[in-house]
Amino acid sequence: MGTAIIGLQWGDEGKGKVVDYLSPHHDVIVRYQGGPNAGHTVIYEGEEVVLHHIPSGIFQKNTICVIGNGCVIDLEAMIEEIERIEYLGVNTTGRIFVSDRAHLILPYQKDEEAKLEKTMKIGTTLKGVGVSYTDKYARRGLRMGDLEDPDRLKEVLKMRTKDARKVKNLLMKLYDETAHLMVDTVSLLHHFWKSGKKILFEGAQGTMLDVDFGTYPYVTSSNPTIGGLFAGTGLPPAAVDRVIGVMKAYTRRVGSGPFPTEIKGKLAKQLREKGGEFGATTGRERRVGWLDLFQVKWAAQINGVNEIFLTKIDVIAGVESIKVGVNYLLDGEPLEFYPATTDMMKRIEVEYVDLPGWPEIDENFTWYKAPKELKDFKRFIEHYLSIPVTMVSTGRRREDVFLTD
Repeated sequence: MGTAIIGLQWGDEGKGKVVDYLSPHHDVIVRYQGGPNAGHTVIYEGEEVVLHHIPSGIFQKNTICVIGNGCVIDLEAMIEEIERIEYLGVNTTGRIFVSDRAHLILPYQKDEEAKLEKTMKIGTTLKGVGVSYTDKYARRGLRMGDLEDPDRLKEVLKMRTKDARKVKNLLMKLYDETAHLMVDTVSLLHHFWKSGKKILFEGAQGTMLDVDFGTYPYVTSSNPTIGGLFAGTGLPPAAVDRVIGVMKAYTRRVGSGPFPTEIKGKLAKQLREKGGEFGATTGRERRVGWLDLFQVKWAAQINGVNEIFLTKIDVIAGVESIKVGVNYLLDGEPLEFYPATTDMMKRIEVEYVDLPGWPEIDENFTWYKAPKELKDFKRFIEHYLSIPVTMVSTGRRREDVFLTD
């Protein structure tokens, strides 16, 4: 059956590490949306590796990695990523499959996104992802499979750029290097599912960046939520029986947009430096805030989460008193839903509960010996969400993951 890994906040919750931890128990790892705007960080043989296209399970020997039709691909960046992985001694031959329906990110799309960002100031990563998705829905995009269709290639490039010949020559060169990776991933994934393979679905970004359910317009251009999984793979809901929601013990986001529990000043700087809160893709300084359970509950409902993986409990350790957002008040009245507009978000107040913090965590940490305050924090989350917290992590390595049962 299938396990979905989904971010419950604004991305960078630690999904790559979760996938890296669970990948030894799965046969196939699948990316189903997003592109090089998301960076998943894993530690391989003591070295930090940031993956933007290739699923995080690539470092697990013999695991199959699939890039689904819901993704957008920068072929040059993907080739460089594969070369980097192979340089580390990992054999990728016959292990990476790319959907012929996945859309491409083209040079002119990156240029257009840079121009748009200057006026809209959304906080895009400037990787061309947004414009690639725009072209997809405007039916003027190019897919992997279209590189084998000269008429389609000519039609689109002539319509979209003055440098059609130059872009075509580049694409043909990149196609020669990647054609062997291209398959009908829908049929492939159905074969894996029907034959009983264990499939792990690796979401990129987080629920609050979802184009439909996030803090619009400060969102990404795809659906990092559970619905995006099915649209981005061609598999039915029956293929997924376990949904793990990943969340930090605090909150963070990159770029512009509403952030109700944001922390400013000295504590923010402390958490940012201790937690390495700088974007894996852009290197930008992240904004940090208190854990917002009202927001997380919204995300968990949308995705049908049935267990929680709690990360970064070591980063917030040492804080004497920890605030947790539990309610939103709009004009003094409690809300029963997550606000849909930025106007509403500007008017809300957050109702907090103060919980005692726990001491710094050292290398001898085990969940059995975890501080009472940390276990109480976990129970508070479970009670509020009505979802069990089954795993926690205290660092970047697989060895830093602990089961809580």
